[in-house]
This record gives sequence, structure tokens and C-alpha cells, in this order.
Amino acid sequence: MKDNKNIILGLVGLGTSLILLSKTAKTTSQPLLSGTYLGYGNIYSPEIDTQNNRMYFSGWYNDADYPRDAIYVTDLNNVKNVRKLLQFDYQIGDPTIIDNKMFMTFSPDPNDLTQHKIALSTTNDNGITWSYPSFIINQGWLPSAILTNNLYIYYTYADLITNQLRRATLDNINQITETLPTTFEEPNFYPINIDVKYYDKYYLLGDYWALINNIPSYCIGLWTSTDGINFIKYQNNPIIIPSNNNIIARTPYFIKEGNKLKIWYAQQKQDWWTNAIYYTEYLIG
Repeated sequence: MKDNKNIILGLVGLGTSLILLSKTAKTTSQPLLSGTYLGYGNIYSPEIDTQNNRMYFSGWYNDADYPRDAIYVTDLNNVKNVRKLLQFDYQIGDPTIIDNKMFMTFSPDPNDLTQHKIALSTTNDNGITWSYPSFIINQGWLPSAILTNNLYIYYTYADLITNQLRRATLDNINQITETLPTTFEEPNFYPINIDVKYYDKYYLLGDYWALINNIPSYCIGLWTSTDGINFIKYQNNPIIIPSNNNIIARTPYFIKEGNKLKIWYAQQKQDWWTNAIYYTEYLIG
């Protein structure tokens, strides 16, 4: 679902000039995982299950799955061992997992952004099978789930105008008890395709437009917060910019180990429907 086509306007005209990752990032020139659709695949939104060494992701991995986004899982010890988990006659994607709960974007009409919803699927067999998704949030997409003192869902409000990032609080039966808008330092600015974690404070990675050498580039940045609502941008943003003839870096998932961020993310080539998943490491200064 994270195709961004309703959000990233004028993208094709940017060209394909090579832009390198930050000098503080460690990356490889080849994708961690690419598919077979158009010889490359259209996969993104990685979600890492460290306990079982799995990577979940969405998109369409091969020609047979086009054009409905599916959710897949693979073994990080053998990334080509891809298995499709969920696919329907409508769009699903952007998996984010807490315990036995998978939250996702669910859209009965992918051409109408306002029809996007956040849905919940559950598993009772350690992720082998997942239930049919049930709606929990209307007019929302691109979720990130985090469990601290409460279970929170961060998501983009689907209204065609603001891209506002909101935080919903869920109770123990997955009902929404409170919804709050988040704030960032820049007016009317929200990163999207976000991933939120809590360590000593809240860390948020998301993608957004940045000027790199006076050229608009779609990049990944970092923001932090003490309360999970009011976020401050990292002084060295962006932390990932497109590389290797890609024109977009997006849909990050990360793990923080000390001052190191381990980041899985997607990069997209000039052809709109080509995305592969990459891995990098970034040292926070």
C-alpha cells in the first residue's frame, strides 16, 4: 500500500542522478531482497521479527500477484524462501506486528485514499496463519504499532490534504480509546511510512522530501520525542537518501542498538512499480 502515489506528486520528473548514502551509514550496493515482477519486484514495508528471524513485507513479489498488494514473510537466513500470507480482492499492506497482532493498511478502493482503513489480523500458531483482517480505524493508512505503557497505533490520516500523523490508543480488546495528532517543528509537516520505537525516548523514522544539493529527493529521516506526541528532528537529517540509481528511499523499519540504528527499507527505481528491500546501519551522532 505504500506506493505514495497519492502523496508524492511530480516524482517522475526528478531524474535518476546517483545520490550516495550518508557517510555515516553502512550499506550494500545490492538489495537484501528483490522480487521477480518486471525482473525486480515491487516489495516494500519490511517488518522484522527478531525472535523468529523473519521479515514480513508487502507489495507484489511476482507477476502472478500483480496488481493486488499482498503480505509476505521470509526467513532472514534464506531470504529467497518467500511465502505469501494474505492476499484478497482489495489492497492490503504495510504490516506492523505486536505479539500475535498484525496491523495493516486495508483498502476496498485503492484509488480513493479516503477509503483506506487500518485493519487487524491475529495468529494463534506463531505466524504460520493469520486471520481475516477486521477494521479498527477508518480513514487511516501506513500504521506503526508500538507497545509501551499502552498499545499505540501511529498512522497517517487519509484525507487527501494534510498527511497528518495521528496516534491512536487501543484497549485490551483492540478498541480505540483516544486519538491525538502529533506535532513536528516544521508547520504543516509530517513524515509518512513511519516506524516508531521506544528506547530511552521515542524514535521515529519516516520518509519525506528533502533538498540534496538543491535537488528535491525523497529520503528517510529521524525524529525523537519524550512524550510520543511532540517530535524534534535529528540534526543530521536525512539519514538515508536514494542510492544506486534509485529515486526514492522509503518505508523504514529499524532496531536501535546503542548509538547504532539497524535499518531495513525500500528503494524505488524510475519505473514506478519497482521496489526492492535494502539494509543499512547508521550511527547517531
